[in-house]
Amino acid sequence: MADFKTRIDDLTGFGSTDDVAIVDWLTAGAREIIDVLPMSKLDRMSEEELFHSGNIKTTNPADGLNVEDSKILHVLRAEDITASPVVYQPCREVHANQIGRVIDPNYMEYATATDPAYYVSNKKLFVLPDHTTAPTNTGDEDCKLVKINEDFTIAATDTTIENFPKEATNAVVLYASRNALMRLMNAKHGNADITTALTAINTEMDETQAIADLIGTQVDAAVTEIAEMAINVDANVDTALTAMKTAADKINTAIELANDEYDEVAVEVTGTATSPISAARTAAVSALSISDLDLSGISAPTVSINTISYTDALNEDASSTGVDTVTSGQIGKANISGNQPTYTKPTISLSLSSISDLTISASAPSDISVSTPTVSFSHNVPIFTPPTLSVDMTQFETFLETDEDTELAQLQLGRLNNEVEQYQSNIQKEIASFNRDVEEYRAELQESIKDADLSSASEAQKIQEYSNDIQKYAANVNKEVQQYRENTQKELNLFQTRTRNELQQYGADIQNELNEFNKENQIYQANIQAEIQKANSDLQTALSNAQIAAQEKRQEAQQATQVSLANKAQDQALSLQNQAQTLQAAIADNDDILSKFNQEISLYQQNMNKEIQEYSLNLQQQIAEYQSAIAIQQSYYQEAQARINAGNSFLAEAQARANEVNTYGAEVASRLGQVSAQGTVAGSYIAAAQGYATEIQSKINIVQGYGTEVNLRLAVDSREYDWYTRQYQMVNAQFQEALQLIGIDKLKIEQMNEGR
Repeated sequence: MADFKTRIDDLTGFGSTDDVAIVDWLTAGAREIIDVLPMSKLDRMSEEELFHSGNIKTTNPADGLNVEDSKILHVLRAEDITASPVVYQPCREVHANQIGRVIDPNYMEYATATDPAYYVSNKKLFVLPDHTTAPTNTGDEDCKLVKINEDFTIAATDTTIENFPKEATNAVVLYASRNALMRLMNAKHGNADITTALTAINTEMDETQAIADLIGTQVDAAVTEIAEMAINVDANVDTALTAMKTAADKINTAIELANDEYDEVAVEVTGTATSPISAARTAAVSALSISDLDLSGISAPTVSINTISYTDALNEDASSTGVDTVTSGQIGKANISGNQPTYTKPTISLSLSSISDLTISASAPSDISVSTPTVSFSHNVPIFTPPTLSVDMTQFETFLETDEDTELAQLQLGRLNNEVEQYQSNIQKEIASFNRDVEEYRAELQESIKDADLSSASEAQKIQEYSNDIQKYAANVNKEVQQYRENTQKELNLFQTRTRNELQQYGADIQNELNEFNKENQIYQANIQAEIQKANSDLQTALSNAQIAAQEKRQEAQQATQVSLANKAQDQALSLQNQAQTLQAAIADNDDILSKFNQEISLYQQNMNKEIQEYSLNLQQQIAEYQSAIAIQQSYYQEAQARINAGNSFLAEAQARANEVNTYGAEVASRLGQVSAQGTVAGSYIAAAQGYATEIQSKINIVQGYGTEVNLRLAVDSREYDWYTRQYQMVNAQFQEALQLIGIDKLKIEQMNEGR
């Protein structure tokens, strides 16, 4: 006999059913048939399993007998395990929620040895009541389970089913064949080829819409380029031409300002009555008209010291001891007749510089007049309005897959094809209309650009010639100014060098004379102090001698024995004392005279220093004023140089404006070239749009091809689906007939059909 897979393929007419599905269908079919077989046939398939009720404890349900893959037919319990023979009583089935009543003797459901019970909980079988005594020998278990083992798998290559009624085997094959046909019918609802074709249609239609959007993008880009062409002509080109005219006008202004600066420099350099340089030169000369240092109003002080005279005391009758004589030679005047110090002022003579005037012989070019060309045209910018495409594939898929109505699906597909063809026609019309507008726009624009190009070329040549004249004028002016600047700088450098050296020498001479005066003054002061000290020393010596002599006379008088001698000695002592007092008074007068002389000497020194300091300050101030005048003169020359630089800047500005004019001219040419290039770019965008339109036609042809494929596959699938439907009905009828033959009633057969 053929295996189950071959028999199933013979019934389905399809030889590629996978083995995994066949195993599932065969196994499931066998189990369903077992569930509805009459008990007489089930008993033929049953097997017994002995077990001891002692393994079943209500207090520990985990010890029950596992019956997960078993169909329970009967459960038996030994009434008395010690009896011989053992009598087995059938157990009644109770629900697990009735356990409390089964073990409680107060309930009628109470289980006894003659009326045992069993229940299933958590995939395990429990028998009540338990036997209190365990069997002594193996095989004497007190319980029996009569079951059909459903833990089996039927392979696709099997030819029989173990422990299964042979008359029911055909029903299992028919059950599996019926499922295989159902699967084939379901597969027709989800035909991968049709789904692929529909996906391809959607993809192509989406790409068609995307390409249509690209057409709009390309046309929009072309419109943008054309609009920018107009902007470049209306705004940029006209703006550049206007800027050329403005820059050319500024050239004339810069040249005039440069001439004004050069003329102003010439006026200032000539040193007119109102010119700063004239005042600077005058100030520099008068500031150094330095007078001599005059010390005639300050005379050195003189001193007249009293002559000290001394008369010898009489030495009558007392000649044994005489008194020394104080002579005028011993006490004389201080000798301060030395030369007083004198100051000799140095002289200075500065050389002035002579700078010639600046004259500009170069002639400025005449003013230029530049006209402003314009470009304008009246044609409106062309506009492209792409048509819209709306394809509803959802309805088509609903007719085909949900409603399973191929005729409506084909009608919907035809409607979609008509919409695509109409969209293609609309695109061609819009592109043709847009191309006509673009050509008219470009023709008028090119003509306007050509007129503007000719006008701007003429003005550009005029501006170039004027720029050349400006360059020549600027070169000549710069050459003359540079020569004048070099000569002026050379004279200023020489003047500054000579003046600096002469002022430095004059300052050195002044310092030398002051040093010589201070030296002589120090010698003079030292001589005065030495003479005064010598006179004071002589006076003190004479006074000391007189006092000694008087003391000696007094001592002699005291030692004398004779009254007369004593009287004479006393007289002599008195006379000598009087002479000493007179001498002291003269010395005191001389001290006063010398003190006053010292004060006069100090005052003389202060007056001398004051005059010299004042003279020095005046001299420094005059030198500073002269240097300030020189700085003013230099600042004037710097001002002149600044004006020259300003004139050069104006010339540079004129040259820059000329370059600017040339730049704007180049910009005009560049803008016109850009306009032409943009016209080319716009044309390329239009060509790209036309290429996309051709691609849309190609996409539409592909969509139509896929639509034809869908129609063909729908036709094939419809025929196959119809065959599978008829074959399923036939197999299902055979399956029900087979079930009836093995004794299954119609009610259970209907329940099986409802559960499929």
